[in-house]
Amino acid sequence: SVLSDVSNGVRCVFKHDSTIMWANRVVAGWDYDISEADSAKKGKIPSQEGIYVHLTDIKWDVPKASPANKEPRSSVMITVAATQGGWSDGRALMFWILKDSTGHNSLCILRGADPNENVAQFVLNPNYMDLNEQITDEIHFWMRRTDANTWTVNINGNVIKLDDKTQVSERFIEMNKLAVSLGTWNSAGAVEYTVSDLWSYNCIEYDAANPPAFVKSVRSQSAATTKPTAGSSATSRPAGTTAPQTTAKVPDATNTVTDPAGAVTETTVGVEESVLPESSIAESEADTSTEATDPDAPAPADTKPAGSNWIIWLVVALIVVVLAGGGAAFYFLFLRKPADKNSGDQ
Repeated sequence: SVLSDVSNGVRCVFKHDSTIMWANRVVAGWDYDISEADSAKKGKIPSQEGIYVHLTDIKWDVPKASPANKEPRSSVMITVAATQGGWSDGRALMFWILKDSTGHNSLCILRGADPNENVAQFVLNPNYMDLNEQITDEIHFWMRRTDANTWTVNINGNVIKLDDKTQVSERFIEMNKLAVSLGTWNSAGAVEYTVSDLWSYNCIEYDAANPPAFVKSVRSQSAATTKPTAGSSATSRPAGTTAPQTTAKVPDATNTVTDPAGAVTETTVGVEESVLPESSIAESEADTSTEATDPDAPAPADTKPAGSNWIIWLVVALIVVVLAGGGAAFYFLFLRKPADKNSGDQ
């Protein structure tokens, strides 16, 4: 690895090493704090500030396919580790961002395991997920707590939900003693990029009043939404993004997907949801198949104008009266028997 100062950060050049996965790695500091305590008295909750990493001017060296490697992929690894010094094969969450020869990106989340742990290393199930918002020469990575049970990882508008109990807090016992490691991981070729921003609660670059532009953009989208109502599940996102939200689960756990439509942010908007019985849904579909659904659609040409119905009812009433009177007269004149008349006189 070759590091050099540049105008907008530190340039990292990671040479290709086909023999060692973590051959290329630098530790980008430690004592990052994503705990719940405002220890520095800055008026902010560290976990909600999270950890933001900004990589720019990325150059991916993706070799052509060969019989030995039919699907070569170069990669960038961003790791948050619980070990001071950033030994990321231990208690860590490792975000492995890959690019193939077509330029398509995918993500794999690895669960770094201590040597004495008998646990599965991979977190995401399935292990790999496609990134709808593709990555060319820049990566925005922001991981922070978004509610009591959930952490959100946002990578260029691709949003991944992590469970606090089984994934995040389980890895990071001391949430204010975290390290960040950067590099590659089993990459098929050399990779280089500039580390432009490292932003987290109380770190050197931290400024609560002036967060990085990406963080500010996501937060502004969050502020523009309504708090969720019971049963709501829609997710807001800045215009132009179509990234999926995936909830990562440990293997064999129930795998859930949160709002496939999207998101740069984890923020939810209130959406009223109603559940109808199947019979009601069938009736509704039957009705809409024969009736106009546009309330502003013009009435058919043969529709009677409003106010003409009372004339029809008047004519019907007159007919009923005439028929009733004629029937009564016919009864008294022709059908009533004299005996009935005499009995009536008595």
